[in-house]
Amino acid sequence: MGAGVAALGFWLFIAAAVIGGIWDGIRKREEAHKTLRQLLESQPNADEKLLAFVQSLVEGVRSRPDRDFLVAGLWLIPVAIGLAVLGYFVSRINAEALYPILGAALLAGCIGMGALVASWIMSVLERRG
Repeated sequence: MGAGVAALGFWLFIAAAVIGGIWDGIRKREEAHKTLRQLLESQPNADEKLLAFVQSLVEGVRSRPDRDFLVAGLWLIPVAIGLAVLGYFVSRINAEALYPILGAALLAGCIGMGALVASWIMSVLERRG
């Protein structure tokens, strides 16, 4: 029963973190739009250059999924290597632990390689479109 409660607590924590991140993003967007609205109300005769500049500040930096995938891949590949090394040292104590840990290392490595491939694909698509 204790393991079930621990698992439930873990998933509740994950859910709270996801919901908190979404809520934070919504609040930031609302505040940015409120600022833009206040500027437009206080400066009814603002020129287009000023409005474009403020709108670019409100909308923020354009998303770069290719860079995000690259960073994820560059984090996961060393994690996979570290897990493999961990598997080697743990197997010196318990030989049965080698293959499960190597499986986790392989999984992390495959996800990391997938992120690197996705980064390359996204950069190619961005250059074309």
